[in-house]
Amino acid sequence: MRFGRRDRRGSGVIATLMVAVAVLAGCGAGGSPGSVAPTSTPAAAVKSPSAGCGARPTDAYSQAVLADAPLAYFRLDETGGPAMCDASAAAASGTYAGGVQFGVPGAVPGDGAVAAVGPGAGVGTGGAAPALTGDHSFTLEAWFRVAGTARDQSLVDLGQPGEGNVAGLSAWTSDAGKDLPIQLVLDLYVGVANAGTLPIWDTTAAGVNLWDGQWHALVITYSADTNTVTGYVDAHDLGTQTPVAAIDLLASPVRIGYWVDTYINEGVIGDLDEVAVYPTALSQARVVAHYQASGR
Repeated sequence: MRFGRRDRRGSGVIATLMVAVAVLAGCGAGGSPGSVAPTSTPAAAVKSPSAGCGARPTDAYSQAVLADAPLAYFRLDETGGPAMCDASAAAASGTYAGGVQFGVPGAVPGDGAVAAVGPGAGVGTGGAAPALTGDHSFTLEAWFRVAGTARDQSLVDLGQPGEGNVAGLSAWTSDAGKDLPIQLVLDLYVGVANAGTLPIWDTTAAGVNLWDGQWHALVITYSADTNTVTGYVDAHDLGTQTPVAAIDLLASPVRIGYWVDTYINEGVIGDLDEVAVYPTALSQARVVAHYQASGR
């Protein structure tokens, strides 16, 4: 999704970064932490997660993710809240927001996911801020499913308000209201007038419609060494671009399913799964390996 806020330094409106689903206290859409009744999906369709946070997952997909040393990895397979477990070595588990539905059949067959069903509530907020600040390489990864013509969605982001100080993985249906076929965006909190110059990719060029009600794997990598970003959808390389703003991330927890503020962007309405943040720019080979390990 696209989010934005009014710049207190002037009259411009600041647009935001990409896709995320959680609610920070006092920042983003409201909704107190808590749990919502599971879906009516038969129990056999979704396996229960290991008991409690801290149990190390052993399936092929999680092993592929953990092999790349994520700073945060939220499988989103809990059957209730409020704890949102971090399967990375940091184990910085977070908190689910209100309006989250548990027990949704996930992107990885046999594993669970969550749906954000409340208006603007997002999914949750990670625990301690990961060690990812300044002009640092990173990768943002998430699985996303929504049917229909949902507005701009912010799947995962981190940082604080300010140009280049926040980065997010987002799925947009338009460019600053221009109804352009933009679907994958690295959101960097630039002015609305510059939104069209953000690193953006039309996933239909790879034959992927993000709004078709199917699970899709979205990945954005940033290399500080080359100052380039690369977008991927379902393991398809969408090409490399140069960020329009200098990357200077500020420390924050990981936000899942919502943007750093809600001046423009709204919380995700849809399904999210397997959200991960890495301190490196994953190679194409590793992005492909993750997708293949999902069994899809």
